Amino acid sequence: MTQPLPAPDYIGIPDDCRSIIEPHLQPDETLGEWAHRILTAKVREYAAEAVPPVPDTREPLTPRQREMLDFIQRFREEQGMSPSYQEIGQAMGMTSRSGPVTGARALLKKGYLQEHPHTSTRALIPVNYPG
Repeated sequence: MTQPLPAPDYIGIPDDCRSIIEPHLQPDETLGEWAHRILTAKVREYAAEAVPPVPDTREPLTPRQREMLDFIQRFREEQGMSPSYQEIGQAMGMTSRSGPVTGARALLKKGYLQEHPHTSTRALIPVNYPG
C-alpha cells in the first residue's frame, strides 16, 4: 500500500513541524498564507521598535537652491539622466555660464548633491532628496 501524497504546502516540512504549525492555521488558510501573515506581523513589530530616522542636519536651502534641486530631480526622473549645466541654466533663466556651476557647487557643499564618480558630464545626483 502506498502512502498518500503530501499536500503541496507541506512538501519538505517534517511531520513534527506540521503538528506545531497546524494549530495556528486559520480555517482554509494555506501554509503560504500563514507564513505571510506571521512574517508580516513580525516585520511590523520590528519596524515599530526600529530606531527613528536621523533628522536632516544639512544647512537649509535658499528658495533658488531649492528650485535648482527640484529641477535636477525632476529632470532625472523624466529623462533618466542628470541635466547639463547648460540645461540647468536655461531652465532657471540664467544667462551666465557660471550661474548653474555656482548653484550646483553650493548644493554639493551643503550635501544635497553629489557628483557621479565615473563621469564628468551630467554627473549631478540628488542625495536624500527632501521632495
